[in-house]
Amino acid sequence: MLAPLATVLYKWDAVTAFSPIAPPLGRFALGVAILAGCAHVARPAATEGRSLHGRDVSLRYEGTCEHLACCSTYAVDVPQATPGAFVCNGHSNVSCSKNVGWFAPAFTCNPLVLGRYRQPDDPPYLMCNDQERWLSIPNLTHHQCGQRYLVCHQGKRVTATARDRSASNDSGIRHFEGSLGLLHAIGADPAQRETLVSIYALHERDRIAADPQCVGE
Repeated sequence: MLAPLATVLYKWDAVTAFSPIAPPLGRFALGVAILAGCAHVARPAATEGRSLHGRDVSLRYEGTCEHLACCSTYAVDVPQATPGAFVCNGHSNVSCSKNVGWFAPAFTCNPLVLGRYRQPDDPPYLMCNDQERWLSIPNLTHHQCGQRYLVCHQGKRVTATARDRSASNDSGIRHFEGSLGLLHAIGADPAQRETLVSIYALHERDRIAADPQCVGE
């Protein structure tokens, strides 16, 4: 679960406001400011209180490769009939950017280069496959690009690669999102609004072994 606000503030405070290298007066003033600010922090909504790593993670469907090419404002336009690209003719859905022409999906990460974001001069990624298992992660960092995570759902365990950074929804909340191949692999229905899963780094063996989503009831 997400750490309580007081815990987060304490941890942040412990490494900044009460750092031995900070002047005593600065430490006191900053501590008072933090405590004063607590009274004005709104309690998170129910959906915001869910874990964003570990158990009870809300996994959403990110869409097909064609959807990401034709409906994402980040998609890359490519020359006509480029192998691996998608021809886009607009879309009736108002949430779609209505790309027209030939486009390729543009993920936050370059799937061909581990550990960094896609750069403006990188060639377009022309090997997107709906059967691939990838994750779109809130606040994805560049070093997470290409890392594998274990996704568990009702006793099924599959690995997925971090490839994209999820955008916020209309409420400003970011969710984990998965590819069509990932949802099919765990037995989830892409038509459902969300699927509750567990997501772990591969080294978290003790947490994985204690999670019914990963080992079954």
